[in-house]
Amino acid sequence: MFLSPEKIVEYCDVHHGMKVADFGSNIGTFSLLLAKRVGVHGVVYAIDVQKDLLTKLHNEAKFHKLENIEVIFGNLEKEKGTTLKDESVDRVFLVNTFFQIEDKNACIQEIRRVLKKGGKVIFIDWSDSFENLGPHKDSVIYAKQAEDIFERNYFKKEAGFPAGDHHYGILFIK
Repeated sequence: MFLSPEKIVEYCDVHHGMKVADFGSNIGTFSLLLAKRVGVHGVVYAIDVQKDLLTKLHNEAKFHKLENIEVIFGNLEKEKGTTLKDESVDRVFLVNTFFQIEDKNACIQEIRRVLKKGGKVIFIDWSDSFENLGPHKDSVIYAKQAEDIFERNYFKKEAGFPAGDHHYGILFIK
């Protein structure tokens, strides 16, 4: 279980008017919270490769009258695969997604491309396999590995933070 997503969003200093990308948005747990947090003058780009999940998220946003979520069918491992403009977002959330990415450097380069200078990446992933409760043991990306990959791609670790049972969180800055 995650630490409260609300607390994570608050900790990461997301506020009114920001543009935020949710890379690997899945069912939109974070996208929906972020949309409320950034308000009518902000926008959340919910990006995923699973069209059915994006459809569910779009319907959920409509139900809650959140008109500031843009669902995007996109490839996180391809240059410009998110379709976002260069240096256009203040925050990128990458939650429980990185272990599934084959070309991790390409994903980080796409994050770097869309993130404004001084923008932050909120990175959360599984801390272990936990007998396959989480990802397969060969797919787990441990915190030190994540730090190394991001630092090789010119990000700086700002802080680690608790992300709940079985997870870790790292805040990176561009």
